[in-house]
Amino acid sequence: MTVRAALLPGLVVSAEASVVVVVDVLRATTTLVSLLDAGCTDIVVAETIEEATAIGRKEGRLLVGEEGGLPPRHFDFGNSPRQFAGADMAGARVAFATTNGARALQLARRGPLVLAGCVRNATAVANAAVEAARTRGADVQIVCSGRSRGATFALDDAFCAGLIIRRVVDAVARLDDASSAGGGPTSDAEGDPVGRWDLADDAIALMALYRSYLNAADGDESAATMAAFRESASGRGLERLGLGEDLVFCSYP
Repeated sequence: MTVRAALLPGLVVSAEASVVVVVDVLRATTTLVSLLDAGCTDIVVAETIEEATAIGRKEGRLLVGEEGGLPPRHFDFGNSPRQFAGADMAGARVAFATTNGARALQLARRGPLVLAGCVRNATAVANAAVEAARTRGADVQIVCSGRSRGATFALDDAFCAGLIIRRVVDAVARLDDASSAGGGPTSDAEGDPVGRWDLADDAIALMALYRSYLNAADGDESAATMAAFRESASGRGLERLGLGEDLVFCSYP
């Protein structure tokens, strides 16, 4: 098994041989996870407001999304995951408009399994990805959605991807049989377990980015996450709109 990362959707490698985790942490994949947590059972992801509107009208779905960070006038909900915390969305059917996340999900769909990742489900999505990859004999690939329709690097996505990769490393280490030939995983100089699997350079780079913020925060992962989010262009944009509380919500597991 190789663990890879794509800093932009266009850099996805061999999606058909990978369990893919798509990250659009501020805020699309966090909102998707929050919708599912609230009981939503059927979500169609669209790349534009117009596409989501057409799907919603045709199929009688609730409309969720954003335009310039704010809810479109005719939508039922915006793209703030806080709206769905504690909400009862049992059985709800949703058309969800998200430009960057939708593009990344489309490019990753050749994979045998595509998952949505964020800070709030990092451990669960890492465990699921590793289990699925082992079952299918596939690799694991974490894909950052980026900004500007996937053309621009996003610090918030890269940090979150590094965090998830760290969780993937932990999941692989737990599943490796230490009594098998080769003695199971050992640790490298940074304390990261190394077993019968490989970390690609891009995954190593993003895990190092995550670790740099973690070290600067004296090991406080929530503080490290908030620091990365507040320095990111996405985070600064949300704070300018008065949506700083979304950063807090998106930063906690």
